[in-house]
Amino acid sequence: MYYIPPDKSSGWSRPYIFIAGVVTGIVLGWVFQGVIVTLVRIGIVLIVVAAVLYAYNLWRSSKQPGRPPDDITDADWRDLNSRQRRS
Repeated sequence: MYYIPPDKSSGWSRPYIFIAGVVTGIVLGWVFQGVIVTLVRIGIVLIVVAAVLYAYNLWRSSKQPGRPPDDITDADWRDLNSRQRRS
């Protein structure tokens, strides 16, 4: 076996291929940065909306315990209070 040196006349050399790859990456990054930023902004908005809805739900549920159930009428509550006073 013997070594055959690469033919310098065919193809591009490695530095030119590297520079072409870097330039292509920069151009594609510049083109698609708007898409990425938009997705990040939508994600941030969804997180904020979810936090606000969670806080609102927590606030509403904290006000609920003193409220009577909907299936009991006012007259039933009055009767219940009068029975409790007698005993």
